[in-house]
Amino acid sequence: MKNTFRVLFYLKKTGRSTAPVMVRITMNRTYCSFSSKISISPDDWDMETNKMRGKSRAAQRINAQLENIKAKLISDYQTMLAQKHSPTPTILRDAYFGTIDKGNMLLFAFDAYIENYAKRIGIDRAANSLVRLKTARKHCEDFIRTKFSRGDLAFHEIRPDFLEDFHVYLLSKGYSQSTVRLYVYGVKSLVHTAFVNGWISNYPFETYRCAVIAPERHFLSETEIKRMMQLDLSHHPAMERVRDIFIFCCFTGLSHRDVYNLTNEMIQKDDHGAYWIRGRRFKTKIQYTIRLLPIALQIIAKYQTNNAPQTKVLPVTKIVSTNQRLKRIAQKCNFKFKLSTHDICHINTVLTDDIWQV
Repeated sequence: MKNTFRVLFYLKKTGRSTAPVMVRITMNRTYCSFSSKISISPDDWDMETNKMRGKSRAAQRINAQLENIKAKLISDYQTMLAQKHSPTPTILRDAYFGTIDKGNMLLFAFDAYIENYAKRIGIDRAANSLVRLKTARKHCEDFIRTKFSRGDLAFHEIRPDFLEDFHVYLLSKGYSQSTVRLYVYGVKSLVHTAFVNGWISNYPFETYRCAVIAPERHFLSETEIKRMMQLDLSHHPAMERVRDIFIFCCFTGLSHRDVYNLTNEMIQKDDHGAYWIRGRRFKTKIQYTIRLLPIALQIIAKYQTNNAPQTKVLPVTKIVSTNQRLKRIAQKCNFKFKLSTHDICHINTVLTDDIWQV
């Protein structure tokens, strides 16, 4: 909906020799008024031009003050639109007097939170989490525009049913229950921070709970792993790399991210000729030591092109494209389930000499 924005001046009738000049902000059939703190004689006011009559110094000074007020309101209005925040007459009035605290607005606070979060990437926060946080912010803005026809909400305007409505909105967009839960709890955490900081007097989501529906996980059997390993993907090199790296994860217990971080210097040989991986889990930072089984060593040898210590051991692709190719591989193997990198955490198989020879 297109905003109909207008600023006009009028005199407030007082029955005295002077009357205050009032400012009215009108937008989409809503308005608010406030005093310009300027008073003049009603006889000097031109109702057609909404200005003081004449060209005297007093008239020029007062008309210039009125123009400055109008220019400030227009500037604030355009700034808020540029920042994708739909202003209201009340918000513009508060901005003019400097009484609006942008930190007390949901999306403004969301932006500040994302900015601080970005500074911690690589320290104690993951880049993928930042992407998810930005996506949650975008969905929250779209929801506010859809439901409230506004660009932002003050924290004190948020009601207990806000999260429930946001939940339903995300489900209507086709997101799974687990994905919706991530986005909803991002907003819930932000509002709780506002409560802790004293921006709102009560926490509106105290009783809100988002049901957790645990997805059914498949445990790959030894037969299914063999079928994957024997699948001919020579005409699909990208899928072959994804398959090999998935098998490598199965035989080492490493996650997709841990394999991505794997470098040559992390592989060490002991006195008996066995090879070991020594590193730290990306997610928990816990140190691990894993012996490399024959199949894992074969996969490393297949893709090793450089022995430099800092060189990545395997050509790991991004998790989105990896999961897409794993789904296609599962179809080629006639699996009745979808395959993803997360299934590595749930594999329960007996590694025998027989499977090593595949």
